[in-house]
Amino acid sequence: MYSSTAQAIANGHAYIRHGHEFGVSNSSQLAIIIEDIVNNPSESKSLRRGRTAYWDNSIDAVVITDPDHLDRGTIFKPNRGKLYYDNMR
Repeated sequence: MYSSTAQAIANGHAYIRHGHEFGVSNSSQLAIIIEDIVNNPSESKSLRRGRTAYWDNSIDAVVITDPDHLDRGTIFKPNRGKLYYDNMR
């Protein structure tokens, strides 16, 4: 099972806008990926405004949790890969 944060992210814009990047066919599958990255990130760091970023080297994806946003965050594969994550503040 996955956390309420992973579920909220997967049920928000992340699935509609980025689900195809992960080859998933429903938001529950995306929530599992989100949960795995948040629980086992290659790297993570705190960002401004109470957000946290989690990087996964194996699939070149970033999860951003944002407790103040309706969707609770997002997941995507940035065009610039890890460089995008490294430059996040």
